[in-house]
Amino acid sequence: MGIPTGQILNLIAVIERDVQLLDGGRWDDEIWISKDLTEAYLSILNTVEPFNWTKWERGIDAIQSGSDFEDFSEDELLRALYTIFRGNRFTQGIWAMYLSNGTIVKILRKIIERRGQQ
Repeated sequence: MGIPTGQILNLIAVIERDVQLLDGGRWDDEIWISKDLTEAYLSILNTVEPFNWTKWERGIDAIQSGSDFEDFSEDELLRALYTIFRGNRFTQGIWAMYLSNGTIVKILRKIIERRGQQ
């Protein structure tokens, strides 16, 4: 894929920093999400080809169930990140929840892991 690994590692670091600053506060109030985090996340999402994420049951099920995303390709992992972000438009707080509970970092680390296996 075209996203440099360094860009993914940077996003992970920014997420971890912002979550640490949250320090047990309310994750559903998105005010804790920094501009740096938003911009870094969007720069990765801008590489995802638009698709009908509302009908992507495999991804939605994996996200909601806390899957380990073991059998997802890199493209599907990027779609999962996209689905979470787009879902926030309809259910406010979803993006913040998956940022704070580690799901998004898990997906990002799985992308890096996939690259190491190639």
